[in-house]
Amino acid sequence: MKPITRSRLTAIVTQIEQSNIANVKKSAARLERSDLPLHVRVPARRPSISLAPELTVKPQDATPQAGELDDEEAIRREALERLRRDYMKPDQKE
Repeated sequence: MKPITRSRLTAIVTQIEQSNIANVKKSAARLERSDLPLHVRVPARRPSISLAPELTVKPQDATPQAGELDDEEAIRREALERLRRDYMKPDQKE
């Protein structure tokens, strides 16, 4: 694999920019066509980007303040209790 040179990188960026400009012009020309139905002329919206639900912070998952948990055993017990609460079926809970 060869390292990329400055001139090659510039050429790639220029090619991408020209492609984007061509796509915008093509979309604009398509919108102006009167022979297409309205729903075909309107470009599809791109989906918005967001974090997966498991990556978002939940209020109950807030980290404890310093001094709330005294030692490693307390930390382990807290983690075990959280797992039991989140993953055990209601009829299995003690």
